[in-house]
Amino acid sequence: MLIKMFKDKRANAWINVLVILVLATCLSAGFIFLTSSNKIKAVVSGVDVLNVVHLEESEFNFYVKEAGEKAVEETYKQLQEDEIPTMDGFFMSFQKQFEIYGLNKDYLKKENFQIDSSKNILKVKIGNWKIQKNFQTEGNSLEILYGHELNFEFNLKK
Repeated sequence: MLIKMFKDKRANAWINVLVILVLATCLSAGFIFLTSSNKIKAVVSGVDVLNVVHLEESEFNFYVKEAGEKAVEETYKQLQEDEIPTMDGFFMSFQKQFEIYGLNKDYLKKENFQIDSSKNILKVKIGNWKIQKNFQTEGNSLEILYGHELNFEFNLKK
């Protein structure tokens, strides 16, 4: 058996070359790691900025949902027995509730209100909602402008 192993010397040479290359790669990676680990100092600051922006968006969504539910409720309370709610009625109630909750009424546009009578849902779109924040970090100034279209749906059951 030992005789068979030493007969094919070409295969042993390639395995030896492969082992030497793997060993050289490991040594060079270790050398680079050891010599450069003390030179790089990463400072990550301002990571909290995105959390503040998302928190503000969540807070706005919460208050719009609360105001919307109360606006739908108030609209139905003001109606007579057989009266059907109109877009104007919902729009006026939303404006009142936005004022009560301290939200900007400029976000509300009458053309962004839709009633889906087949599903009994009021759809409200807020298309111009934006947040602009300025933050100071260590020697740097960071400005975030974040905005997108928000869509809300409210159930229209009495």
